[in-house]
Amino acid sequence: MSNKNIIKNITLYSQKNGSDKVYVLQMNLMEDGSYKLFYGNGKRGTTLKIKEKTKVPLTKKEAEKE
Repeated sequence: MSNKNIIKNITLYSQKNGSDKVYVLQMNLMEDGSYKLFYGNGKRGTTLKIKEKTKVPLTKKEAEKE
């Protein structure tokens, strides 16, 4: 997935109970004009595996609501 397709990117950090985690949510514009959401989480400083949150293409409004 190319970074040029990322429309929105939200990153949250948590250091609760001695952990140090990062959570990422991305809204991507697909080639056909639809949108998909992707997420990743894990320990801060490690490589996150980005996974697909939505299996079906969404409209922009649906993706923002999701």
